[in-house]
Amino acid sequence: AAAALPQEGADPELADALAATASDTTASDEHTHAELADALWRSAELTGAGDGPGWAQDTGVRAARLTAAAEHAWSAGRPHRALALLDRARALPVHDTVRGRTELVRGVLELRNGVVTDAHELLSYAARLLAPYDPHTARRALLHATEATWAVGDIAGFRADLARIAGLRTPAEDPLLDDYCAGLDAVLSGDIARGGPVLLRVLEHAARERQPWRLIRAGIVALVVGDVAAAHDLNTRALAAARACGPAAVVPQALEHLAYSELRAGRHSRARAHAEAGLR
Repeated sequence: AAAALPQEGADPELADALAATASDTTASDEHTHAELADALWRSAELTGAGDGPGWAQDTGVRAARLTAAAEHAWSAGRPHRALALLDRARALPVHDTVRGRTELVRGVLELRNGVVTDAHELLSYAARLLAPYDPHTARRALLHATEATWAVGDIAGFRADLARIAGLRTPAEDPLLDDYCAGLDAVLSGDIARGGPVLLRVLEHAARERQPWRLIRAGIVALVVGDVAAAHDLNTRALAAARACGPAAVVPQALEHLAYSELRAGRHSRARAHAEAGLR
């Protein structure tokens, strides 16, 4: 990718080849994410100029590649680079499916690195754009939106987001996500008898989980049902998984939730150390 960018003109064939290679590469650490971000950025630069017969398609492809590059830049722990790439993608006229994915990534960055209420608006907007075409990704946007409402203590907004997730059915539904949403909604409405067993089922499945963000989500469930020991174990595993396999951007989030569980367990000095590490 570093040697491929010409001084002038587009090279759609080379752009497609770079994008295909990047899509087939599994990112396993922050260095790989950074390399994939650069490759996808160069692929976007090499995509058609957007002023010919296929300008709309070229513009959409370019925006999609810039968005994918931004997501990898963020995963590599380079938020300012990610924001710059997203600004370029957002300036392009594109279809709602492409716009929705761009706003989703922008909303996640705002959630982790900005104003949480602004993040909720961006993520809700992304979900509205994506829902008619890509309900699976729309559910992902709304799941992040629930993090924003949870962070500010907006229980009514949190439950409304859960209801929107439940209303988006996909061919390949995630039973654990459905249990997470249904269980939390029941418990927060006061129906512990109905919601408690559903949330405990989420914790049972988490024993075999390896993805850090799923472990963090299970840690939230553990705190809701009052199992502080399980929450600490799940968040410790999430931190280890994020540090070992990435993405780097999940590490501070795992530290944040580990600090929550340590505070609940009365381990104040350790909670402070992990919170300070997450801030750094």
